[in-house]
This record gives sequence, structure tokens and C-alpha cells, in this order.
Amino acid sequence: MVKSRKLGAEISFGFRRKVDKKKKVQLVRIDLYRSPKDIHFKFGDVILKEWFSVAAPSIPFKERRFKLDVNKPDAAKVVEIILEKLYKIAKNDE
Repeated sequence: MVKSRKLGAEISFGFRRKVDKKKKVQLVRIDLYRSPKDIHFKFGDVILKEWFSVAAPSIPFKERRFKLDVNKPDAAKVVEIILEKLYKIAKNDE
């Protein structure tokens, strides 16, 4: 996990995958906002977006991004699903 940018978001992290000796692609960016308490996800990887739309069909996308209200009861489960998938991707890349 690498810190990617800080424009508007309180904390912003991106998960990247190395695809070449010098090239890395961003799989997903997660922006955390203090007020309102939102988490914004932007999928840079189309396959990851397609996987997530099957894993969590109730989450509506705008292009390759969605916003999650942390006060909703299933918010933690959604974040857990994404982090588990990214962990598996990282293990396979080693």
C-alpha cells in the first residue's frame, strides 16, 4: 500500500501492481473523508471492478468509482471484501 495523493481527502491510499520493471498500475485508490464520513473507492483495474460488482451487487458504480457511507451497517463488510481480494492479489504477485 502506498500513499498516493492528498487532494480534498483526509487520507488517500492507492494499491499498485508491478506490471513491468519500471511500470506500476493502480488497482484501486481509497480516499477517506472526515466530514461527511465517506470512503471513496476508484478502481483502476477493470477486472477488479468486474469482480467487485459480482461480489457486492448492491453497490452502485459511477464509471469505476463508488462512495460508501461509513455509518451504514454493511460498510465494514464491503471494505473487508476489497482488502481480502487485494491481499490475495499481493500474495499471488510475490
